[in-house]
Amino acid sequence: MKNIFFFFIFLSLNFTLFAQVDELKRKSSENKSNKDNSDNDRNRNSSLGDECGGACLEATCDIFTGVLVQAMMEHQSYVLNNVYDNDKTLISLDLMPHVAYGINKNFVSFLPRVRGTFGIFAIDGRLNYITEYKNYSVNVFNTWDVNFNFNIVPNENFKTMLGAGVFIENNSDTLPAGVYSELYLGFELSETGKKTFATLEGRWVPNSKDPESDIFNVFWEINFRGHYRFLKFSHLFGYVTAGINYQRYYSSVNLMTIQAGLTFNIH
Repeated sequence: MKNIFFFFIFLSLNFTLFAQVDELKRKSSENKSNKDNSDNDRNRNSSLGDECGGACLEATCDIFTGVLVQAMMEHQSYVLNNVYDNDKTLISLDLMPHVAYGINKNFVSFLPRVRGTFGIFAIDGRLNYITEYKNYSVNVFNTWDVNFNFNIVPNENFKTMLGAGVFIENNSDTLPAGVYSELYLGFELSETGKKTFATLEGRWVPNSKDPESDIFNVFWEINFRGHYRFLKFSHLFGYVTAGINYQRYYSSVNLMTIQAGLTFNIH
């Protein structure tokens, strides 16, 4: 329980960091012209007490970071030594060639995705390639989701995943690409042996580049999928996947799709 407590603290700190990166950059740009003067004033007004206070704060942060890292390593060791024997997919590579068809609009989304898992850690990358067909022409809009996730409840039958990363928007009309921070939450429920399982995922991309804008959310998504295993080898599982995906862009564009495809787990 102590390790999980430290994990929640660590994740909350990371989420706050990711949500503020773009805002900090904007503030840094606005104040760039005053940076040198501010630094000079700070140097003139600094005192021995200020220097000691800064040193103490830095030492405290170093100790706190060390405790968090130690907690993560202990939790990782526990999972690999006690849970991995019952769930070999905790060290694995997932390949997910998925496609989705728009229910409310005439479009098709290609959703190839790759995820690498090592115990409680995972790196997840997905391309969302939206193609709209109209008047014998094709209009394309695509985004990338790249997340670093923590599997904080790596149970054989139930998993809870929290993560943060980047959302990259490629719009040919507004180059260069827009880059935003993204938060991720996922749940997985499976039967023993993992012949069938279900996943529920959510993604949220706040408009951190312009917090005063009327558009609060750049993007958010809810995705539910069911998986049935049709292929089983000692180091490879293959699943047929189907589900529903709802996406909302810029608080105005709603995309509801039926999603299907295959999922291959190499472990």
